[in-house]
Amino acid sequence: MHSLLTGVAAITLAFGIMTGASQQALAGGGGGGGGDSAYQYVEMNPIMLPIIDNNGVNQVVNLIIALEVENGALAQKAVALQPKLTDAFIQDMYGALNKQAARHGGVLPLQSIKKRLLKVSNTILADEEHSVHDVLLQFVDQRRI
Repeated sequence: MHSLLTGVAAITLAFGIMTGASQQALAGGGGGGGGDSAYQYVEMNPIMLPIIDNNGVNQVVNLIIALEVENGALAQKAVALQPKLTDAFIQDMYGALNKQAARHGGVLPLQSIKKRLLKVSNTILADEEHSVHDVLLQFVDQRRI
């Protein structure tokens, strides 16, 4: 029981640190030094999607992603449009995950998923001057049912 509580506390602390870091990035504290300091990071809400085959739902996939954006204004836009982004991610990935999992023996091709999510993100957020630079997978959980 003690180890379970310790594990839950560690996960809670890690999530709090990630959330605090993303909020700090939104506030303009994106970090010092390094080549990526110009980017801001926006952590999205978790996304849960079923993988369906001929027998019904056979897996559930949970994703937590962060968007790497070019500046604070785009980060604020991503936060404001998070419900629209989540909807677009679900619509795009719903059928695609089924086909991709079937082609790869049930294992999801993560690079392909990242490319799809990046395309969807830029469709909603990008303008002539700014775009989403990358989609970072923070957590992937794939469970058979």
